[in-house]
Amino acid sequence: MKVSNSVDKAGLAQTEATQTAKAQGADKAKRAKISTTSAPVADNGSARTEISPRAKEMSQAKAAALQAPDVRENRVADLKKRIANKEYDVKPEDIADRLLREHIETNGLS
Repeated sequence: MKVSNSVDKAGLAQTEATQTAKAQGADKAKRAKISTTSAPVADNGSARTEISPRAKEMSQAKAAALQAPDVRENRVADLKKRIANKEYDVKPEDIADRLLREHIETNGLS
């Protein structure tokens, strides 16, 4: 068996040309994809973004949630008063029933 250090220059040039063409084709495809998915450009050359009605609705819901207090102070004060006066009596069976009912409704098991 004979091993040679000589390089087939024609074959190497062909391989390099093929790889370059593939890379350029991938780059063109990538640019085409970007241009079809980007926001429309106004006449003055600036980009314009449109927000969907669903995104606007979600933004409003988030703003409302952020403005709501984390703790309902009036409800907490009422419960503290009832507990202190020994007027707050909850049966464990009622809690278990409520938890089970909510689990079934939440997971669509009903």
